[in-house]
Amino acid sequence: MNAQIVTALAEYLEAGALAHPGDPETQTQPTTFVLPMFRTHGRPPPLADNMRAMTRRIVEALLYHLETNLDCTIITNTELAQLRNGTDTA
Repeated sequence: MNAQIVTALAEYLEAGALAHPGDPETQTQPTTFVLPMFRTHGRPPPLADNMRAMTRRIVEALLYHLETNLDCTIITNTELAQLRNGTDTA
């Protein structure tokens, strides 16, 4: 599992909002969902630490599901471009 992706997604959720880009096909406008369950700002340190750990475990579980049950692999666009060009990603 890509630890960099886990960290980035967990930090995104901890900010307390999730941006949806909208969908022109269904005429859904872009919107932001407020997610207080993941927000750590203003929480006492022990609670914030526990919430961060829980958020990270949730993200890990979601990525595990994607990789294991849906046969997906998440990589960066840079790495994908390198793979497509046949260049070394290391």
